[in-house]
Amino acid sequence: MGAELQRDHAEFAQKTECLIQSQSKEQRFQFIEDHHSEFSVEKMCKLLQVSRSGYYKWLLGKADENSYQKRRAALTNRIISLFRDYDGKYGSPKITEYLRQEGWVLSERFVGRIMKENGLKANLKRRG
Repeated sequence: MGAELQRDHAEFAQKTECLIQSQSKEQRFQFIEDHHSEFSVEKMCKLLQVSRSGYYKWLLGKADENSYQKRRAALTNRIISLFRDYDGKYGSPKITEYLRQEGWVLSERFVGRIMKENGLKANLKRRG
């Protein structure tokens, strides 16, 4: 058991040596995430010269970013759907109003930005 542990430690030390010299903190955090089932997080953080709290904070931020992307994708799909349902007649103010009625918390500006990113522009009829 002792020889196996030393071999694991040597293998890990070899992998981490190049990471410390050439990789950013984010890349080192990613390495820890990828290998947390093989080695202890505490030891990896120590050998990679990053703090454990920094690693866990990075993990939380990554989860938040992922949920933001999912929420934004769902919102984008809903905006496109509303835009098509009303034959492209409604712009960001009216679509924002409908989304708020559905329970979304967002600004008209944000809806406008998503519409612009997706090439959605209301067809306005001029009175005259």
